[in-house]
Amino acid sequence: MVLKDADLLDEIGVMSIFMSANWLDNTNGLFFSSLNKRIINKELSFCDETKAMLKTRTAQLIINQKKAFIEQFINQLEAELCDLEEYERRIR
Repeated sequence: MVLKDADLLDEIGVMSIFMSANWLDNTNGLFFSSLNKRIINKELSFCDETKAMLKTRTAQLIINQKKAFIEQFINQLEAELCDLEEYERRIR
């Protein structure tokens, strides 16, 4: 049980953000917007699906922390994207 939980947890968090980024074209001008959408649409639901499969209490706590990290990343990325859009409007 513990090893299975560990394997499932390995794919979530920073690693899932990196893996999501690798699926996208990083030369696209909308890369970060696309990454944000992918993380919201794929990774958050994957966290919920994975949580349902975890067997140990510790793994449940860890996935909650990893999901909170992903949500914080999304919030920060959205804030920075808004700042970038604001900056681009100002310099036009």
